Amino acid sequence: MNRIINYIMGGNIKPDKKSLDILTAMSKQEGIRSIIVLPDIHYKHSYHTPTGVAVFTEDKIFPKFVNPNCGISFIAIPFKRKDLTNKQIDEIFNFLQKEITVATRLKPNISLEELKSILLKGAEPVYNKYGLDKTCLKNIENKGNIFSGRNKTIQKIISALPKEAIEMGMRSFGVLGYGNHFLEMQRVKKILNPQTARKFGLEKDQLCIMLHSDSRAFGRVVHDHYSKKAEKLFGLHNIYKKVHYKIVSSKAVPGTIKKLFEKFNYYANRLKSTLYLKLDFLRHGLSAKFGSISTKEKYTQNFIDATQSAINFGYANRAYMTSLVQKAFQKVINKKIKLNILYDCNHDSLQQENIDGKLLWAHRNGASTAYPKKHYPHHPIFSQTGQPIPIPGCLGGASFLCAALTSSKKSMYSSPHGAGRKFDRPEARGKFKRKDVLKNLKSSGLKIYDYGKGNTGEESPSAFKNIHNVIKIVEDHGIAKPVVEMEPVAVLKGWT
Repeated sequence: MNRIINYIMGGNIKPDKKSLDILTAMSKQEGIRSIIVLPDIHYKHSYHTPTGVAVFTEDKIFPKFVNPNCGISFIAIPFKRKDLTNKQIDEIFNFLQKEITVATRLKPNISLEELKSILLKGAEPVYNKYGLDKTCLKNIENKGNIFSGRNKTIQKIISALPKEAIEMGMRSFGVLGYGNHFLEMQRVKKILNPQTARKFGLEKDQLCIMLHSDSRAFGRVVHDHYSKKAEKLFGLHNIYKKVHYKIVSSKAVPGTIKKLFEKFNYYANRLKSTLYLKLDFLRHGLSAKFGSISTKEKYTQNFIDATQSAINFGYANRAYMTSLVQKAFQKVINKKIKLNILYDCNHDSLQQENIDGKLLWAHRNGASTAYPKKHYPHHPIFSQTGQPIPIPGCLGGASFLCAALTSSKKSMYSSPHGAGRKFDRPEARGKFKRKDVLKNLKSSGLKIYDYGKGNTGEESPSAFKNIHNVIKIVEDHGIAKPVVEMEPVAVLKGWT
């Protein structure tokens, strides 16, 4: 038995063979203390490691174990479903669809100084500028700023970034993203733990927003630069990426050319993922070539600074889109309101954590934190409830809000970030037809607002594991208790 790997599994949910092979290769790397495998684990042809994994090290960093910051905000809305008409929901989401883009913007929508402030201070500048309730900053992981109290300078952060990152960052603000990213209005369908639900301020039929997004092209530039993705497709991938970032970030290239290139980029990515599925040798054995860097090296500190600046960008990006939700409601309801950001957490991150007295580097890829109440001695709510953990299901399906338990120690304070896939994207595109998926989803009453891009088949509910089974495993292992179950009302989606 491999003592380094701890499987949080149950029932008929288990890792697929490719994930198991990669996990075995990961466990053989020098410096690994522990690998936590969560029930939403699934293999991705375009990634180095499976999603749904948390890796802990002491003095080594593995860049290929980390992906650009991604996370979820859970936002409580001061209305119940009966308080809004379908027309008002349409108006809210039509506004959001105009203000939020799904792809990198053709022109920057923040200045260089604003970007610098975000990279150094995270969500706080966005809260200050766009009128969000600043008392909610305490409800964000790391209070919305991973550099807080660490005496970082913006000069140090900028020096660690690849040169294209700045321009891409200014074009990535307020971008939702593709894939399974979403902004979903949900209704509290069931109260599963009344006492904790009351402490969270949630009632049956109450509306909430679950927002899934990341640091977009800014984080992707950082990740590609440091993870040495040049090996993919025999080096062609690296050349293509450099050309891509130069064209999109250039002020000299006309918008029409950028649009054409983005369209080409979409089809190139679809072709690439299909080739990876059918011709696995094209990945060039990357899964076994992880490579570590010592925390004592200057290069490693640059990598950490750049990666964590992307975490700050992710906090700020979700905060900005939350401010647009607030603005949309105020515009449609014609009444000033304040949203309650109950929690915002990463599920793709790299940070040093105190795990029961030992400082370890947590590499989380598709894994949220799950800290119990003892970790929040001064928080007015979490000191009584533990950390809120949003766990979405599939498109059109149930989602859950959970609360971390003391026994989450067994998973190194890690939780699944969602249901997890049964079929990777290229597999799902081959199995499920776009028109059938959309027809079935809309017939269920779900209001879908999308950007008309990509293949909806890859987001078919049948491509995902059963969220109820995942939640049962989380509860059975004592990681967290489910507090409320939500059902979707309306969703803003980018498909590709």
